[in-house]
This record gives sequence, structure tokens and C-alpha cells, in this order.
Amino acid sequence: TAAPPLSPFVPLQPTGHRPPLICIHPGGGVLCYVELARRLGPDQPVYGIESPLLHGSGAAGAGLAALAAGHVEILRRSGSGPYRLAGWSVGGVIAFEMAVQLVGAGERVAELILFDSRAPSPPAAGLEPAEIAARFGLDLLGRRLPDPPFSYEEFRQLGAVERVRRILAAARAAGVLAADAGEEQVQRRLDVFDDTIRRVAGYAPTGYPGSLTLVRAQGSGGDGAGDPTLGWERLAERGVEVVWVPGDHYSLLEPPEVELVADQVKRCLERSADASHGESIPC
Repeated sequence: TAAPPLSPFVPLQPTGHRPPLICIHPGGGVLCYVELARRLGPDQPVYGIESPLLHGSGAAGAGLAALAAGHVEILRRSGSGPYRLAGWSVGGVIAFEMAVQLVGAGERVAELILFDSRAPSPPAAGLEPAEIAARFGLDLLGRRLPDPPFSYEEFRQLGAVERVRRILAAARAAGVLAADAGEEQVQRRLDVFDDTIRRVAGYAPTGYPGSLTLVRAQGSGGDGAGDPTLGWERLAERGVEVVWVPGDHYSLLEPPEVELVADQVKRCLERSADASHGESIPC
């Protein structure tokens, strides 16, 4: 008997009676939120929305708004608002567009939390496959290896097949992928990552009539134009709260830094629970 298709709506921590936190995928999957979900406690449900492309559904190549619209439909099928959304890296950009669409449709967004996400402006073009592959490898490995065995410059010297092999070997060594994982699995995830990154790069965000919280890693480097909100202040009409935590972009959601991130997320969720008494997604 054929196995039932996997759902893009993933229970990361399904128990508890509090309104759930919905975490949006960065490059495709949502396993990056597992450590955070564990530390929010047994009474805080946490769900993730993965890219449908990981499960063989959805269409590649459309814009970010179309991707977010599909995620909004997944969210609505899972329950009603007010919604509490979060996203790391480009997942924060997708969560932002989802919040824009939800509010535009008359829904309530009680909390919007972005983890080290930068507002895309202006839309980028001409992303190199080698750059995307190297970034995919870094996102996949996080900080599980002290020195990832590749860089943008190295990947520019390699062909597409060799890039996948290098990522696979590093992921196996780091324990991110099972020892029997193959090149096809890595290539599929890389294709989804490529699709997501290109959608984000071509996205021109509009204004959001609410507020958001930006959790920033102190070791992520400069903020470009000197804006601690990473461009979100011009888009969030009710303001941006910036919270600084130790670590860098890739260690933010891993121990030990994730402990402090979880404390900040708990504070945000408690605040929204005190301010909102509407219906929530059933657990």
C-alpha cells in the first residue's frame, strides 16, 4: 500500500493548551526549530510549515507572495486565529508576507517574530548557483562542524554534481543526514532551497499594519546601512522591537544560544496571550 503523502504542516511540539506558535521554513524544512520547540515547554504547542515542494506538491518558480498564499491556506485548514508566526533567516521574510496577507484578509496576527531576518530591498537578481549551493550547505550544517569544508570561492570552481557530493559528505560527517542518505536526497533539498532563495530575492515587500519582534544575533556582522531593524522599521507601521542575543546567524537556534532565544519567545507569547483572547488553532 502506498504511504500517505507527508503534510507540510509539521508538529514540532504538539502538546499543550496555549495558542500555538507557527514556525515558517527558511530554505525548505523546519528541523532548525526543534531545539527551540523543546525549550518552550510542554504546554506550548509549536508547529512548522515546510515548503510543499519537499513533498512533491506545489509549483516551483512563482513569486514569494504565491508561496506565502499557499502557506496561509495550510494555516487556515489547521485552525483559526489569532495567529502567532515566527521565522528564521528567509523564513522570517515568508512569515512577514503571510502576516501581510492574513491581516489584509481580515485575520488577526497576535505575534510576528523574526530570527535574524533581513528585509529584502531592493529585489536582487543574478544569484549564482555556486553561491546558493554554498549557502545551502551552511544552513544545513549550522555550526555542527567547526570549519565547513567549502566556501563560495571553492564552490565556484566545482561542478554541480561535485557540490552536492561535498555537501553530502559534510552532512554525513556532522550527523545531519543519515549514513545511507544519497545524492538525490541532497539534490532535492538543494532544489527547494534554490527555489525559496530566488523567490525571496525577487520579493518587494509592502507595508505591514502591525508590529514585529526582531531577534538578532550579536555575531552576525554589520547591519549594512546602520539600521538595527535590518530594514523592517520602514515596513512595520507599529514599530519593531529589536532583541539582541549572543551567537551568530547559524548558532542562534542551537544550544546554548537557543536558551536565551526561547526566553525571548516566551515573553512575546505571554504578552500576546495577555492582549488577545480570540480563538486559536486547536492542538
